[in-house]
Amino acid sequence: MRVRDEGVWRDVARARAYVDGAWREMAEVQVREDNAWRVAAEFIDDLTLSLFPPSLQVLIANSGLAVTQPVTATPAGGRGPFTYQWERVNGVFANITAPQSATTQFSFFLPSDSFFEGVYKCTVTDALGSEVSQTLSLTFESIPLIGR
Repeated sequence: MRVRDEGVWRDVARARAYVDGAWREMAEVQVREDNAWRVAAEFIDDLTLSLFPPSLQVLIANSGLAVTQPVTATPAGGRGPFTYQWERVNGVFANITAPQSATTQFSFFLPSDSFFEGVYKCTVTDALGSEVSQTLSLTFESIPLIGR
């Protein structure tokens, strides 16, 4: 947004107003035009993404279906609603239980005494079309039981 400050036009990315004795961040600026209010500018933080946990490791005895704990993608900034897309980047072909949700799990059938790794990515898109991605590493390992 451009504002005129002491006769000079300046670009601003943020605006604050002094209200009730305190400075407050403004989310938008509205102007009255033709007897109606309209939004003249919005201040939206850049879209960022964090994954928790940032990596997953599953260890099972012998062989069987290995299922990870849930992993959650948390966007910040941007404007909701958000869409989510989980996909494989490389490595093991694990099943993605909820590929279009913020929270998902991964599963893989492990043969006995095996080790598999993979990298998966979550891409989040906001209502304005901004995208951000974050990768997650997966490790699946099965170990034989001794003494059986």
